[in-house]
Amino acid sequence: KVNYIKDPLNWADLLAACALPFRFVTLVTTSEVLDMGLCLILPLVRFLKLLRYFEVFRLLIVAFQNSIEALPVLTYFIAVLVLFSATGIYIAEGNNIPTIQHSMWLAVVTMTTVGFGDYVPRSTGGYIIVSVLTLVSVWFLALPVGIIGHEFTCSWKARTHVLLIDRTQKCLQKWGYDSGSLSK
Repeated sequence: KVNYIKDPLNWADLLAACALPFRFVTLVTTSEVLDMGLCLILPLVRFLKLLRYFEVFRLLIVAFQNSIEALPVLTYFIAVLVLFSATGIYIAEGNNIPTIQHSMWLAVVTMTTVGFGDYVPRSTGGYIIVSVLTLVSVWFLALPVGIIGHEFTCSWKARTHVLLIDRTQKCLQKWGYDSGSLSK
């Protein structure tokens, strides 16, 4: 039972089962939030249950697990980049950007190349900082995609091995074995 709960692919089953009591509550009361959750979110959760039938999805999970060590360092550098650029934008823009939080918003929107346009630089210094931020952030945001892509390629090349290990682990767990019992 504990192994069933530990498996992330079974969490969709648990959420779908937990929704049954909420359906009975909606018969008695009228709650728009609960109705929306049951009508919009629950079908998505049930759709996630299909992931267990795609063994290749395990390759994507393995790729993320293999690349997770490099991602905190990149996240740290992106956070530092946001803080330094937001400070520079705030100082360069003066009265154009009302608070440092708005400057951080401008930095994040610029880094993700969304560019909402609610806050834009007006001074030459602001334009230079935002332009440099755009170039540097494209490089930094492309790194995690490359790392995860490389790991997925490696997982795909070794897919038969990875999927065999996954199937073997599931069978051993089903029969009541774990890593401690195999070493005895």
